[in-house]
Amino acid sequence: MSVRRRHNGVQKICHCGRSRWPKCPHAWYLRFKARRGPRWQLSLDAELGRHIGSKTEAEVEAATIRAAILAGTFERAADRLARELRPTACGPATSAGIALDAFARIYVDRASKPSGKVSWAKDASMFDRFCAYRSTDERALGQWPLPSITEDVIEAFFASLSDFAASTRNKYVQLLRASFRWAVKKSRPGNARAHQPLADLDLPARRREGVAGIDAAVRCGTC
Repeated sequence: MSVRRRHNGVQKICHCGRSRWPKCPHAWYLRFKARRGPRWQLSLDAELGRHIGSKTEAEVEAATIRAAILAGTFERAADRLARELRPTACGPATSAGIALDAFARIYVDRASKPSGKVSWAKDASMFDRFCAYRSTDERALGQWPLPSITEDVIEAFFASLSDFAASTRNKYVQLLRASFRWAVKKSRPGNARAHQPLADLDLPARRREGVAGIDAAVRCGTC
């Protein structure tokens, strides 16, 4: 029996070994190729915006994605993120937008890990703390749509890190700046200004909205 038939395209790509897959914390992946179609390798965690623990659940979700691919209706999470963040002629997209916790998973899977950083797990851990932070309305920040996060919220989060070493706070600054600039870059067709993706945004002095506001706010974290 071939490897493909044993796992039906649902597997992990970590070094834990097949026998440890049901218990190891790494993401399940779907590998799939339709006849005369492109080859897919998808992290289920990144595509669904949540962690899939059991293989049984992974197989159910993989079957849904596989069916959507065959029907031509599947949209990758990163593409959906770009669509939701892409500004229109009348201003920001009118949809609520992707939630921060879903974006964090996408960024770690699509940017931190492929970069070759051995510290990508630290990026994930810092995002976990950021997403768990509760602002004035008592909702965890991870539940907030990305465009609704303002400069004031980010400043409050950095104030909650006042007991941390300056070097640790700076790591948060670097992560948030890099990740939200990445989001803006991905939301722009052609990525014409990928080297400086926020340079042409005209921002008000206070309460800058969405990803642009976060870049401004994290600069305050270095002060």
